[in-house]
Amino acid sequence: MEAPYFVPDPRLLFALKMAAMQGVDVRVIIPAVPDSKHVYFASLSYARELLQAGIRFYRYQKGFIHAKVIICDDKACSGSAKMDIRSFTDQFEINAIFLTGKPSTA
Repeated sequence: MEAPYFVPDPRLLFALKMAAMQGVDVRVIIPAVPDSKHVYFASLSYARELLQAGIRFYRYQKGFIHAKVIICDDKACSGSAKMDIRSFTDQFEINAIFLTGKPSTA
């Protein structure tokens, strides 16, 4: 997951931690060069909890990264919404989900 503004609500935080505890390779990438120091420090405040759950937490070093992407596996990905509480509750942002490959016949 790449997110310029990563301030998860309790439900997303729980889902990420549960996925990692079940063996899913979960990685969070935020910019090392933020455009908002407040949001940057809020994002970092989740790092220890995520690391303890087995989630890898990265800071993109080459500048501000504004990508908002979730890569689930080789069959699906999602993008466009920010991963912060304000976007979830006040701005009514939505994600586009992209599926690749042939549809299942089962």
